[in-house]
Amino acid sequence: MKGVPLLSLSCWLAGGLLLLFPVFLRADEVWLKDGRHLEGVLSAAGDALTLSLSLPGPEGRAELSCAPAEIARIALARTPAEERLLREDGSAPAWRAWWEKRRAFLGLSGSDAAEAGLGLAGALLREGDSAAAAEIAAQVQAGAFAPACRERAEAVALEAMPPAEARSAEAARAFLARPPADPAARADGWLALGRCAAARWRALPPGPERAALYQEAADALLRPSVFLPRDRARAARGLLEAARLASAAGDGAAARRYAEDLLRAFPDPASLPAARTLRASL
Repeated sequence: MKGVPLLSLSCWLAGGLLLLFPVFLRADEVWLKDGRHLEGVLSAAGDALTLSLSLPGPEGRAELSCAPAEIARIALARTPAEERLLREDGSAPAWRAWWEKRRAFLGLSGSDAAEAGLGLAGALLREGDSAAAAEIAAQVQAGAFAPACRERAEAVALEAMPPAEARSAEAARAFLARPPADPAARADGWLALGRCAAARWRALPPGPERAALYQEAADALLRPSVFLPRDRARAARGLLEAARLASAAGDGAAARRYAEDLLRAFPDPASLPAARTLRASL
């Protein structure tokens, strides 16, 4: 299986073990290709994966070993803190703790390890550590089971590239030319292209090339709000960047319109303070 080491998986079957867990603790689940469905606590120690389970009856502890290729899919239980991370822009240390807990399961179907890795990469980008974000994105892109997660990781890697370099915009255009099937990856690709084109626009003197870059940047940054309005966070980020671009170009009317569209239709908490400040300055 892609991204999973070819080592044995030990499934520990312990009678009565789950009775020791608090009633509110949801178990991890493993579906094997032979049709069995097991519940317990899945953990990793080095290259070995272990599932601690309990079965009814007096048998006590038993051990079942199987190859990772025998696993059809898994579902990993989440803590309330991990559920909050998926809803909010958490800090890099919080995301890293979850990523380190999940990364051993990255190549298994149903694993949320890719979400943890992408969350960490996004947090690192917000904190200005593009190199570390690119490293995590590369790991997810190489090992994630789901194609959509690999696409999103590639889009994050684009965002981590130096925006003012011509190769960054070329990479974003090539990524979008496919186009990516995952809507979030497509939106991230648009945002990456918009930032790259805007950075190149700022670096060039007036002329046709600069004018074309401005139009490309504005179009790319506005696309999430037009074509993927349900993704409120990405739509808001695009509108905020478009407003900043228009303001830098001296088009106060457009900047105000984009900021007001964000505040009215896409009030994402992460973008609201900057949008209010920008609107007040126009």
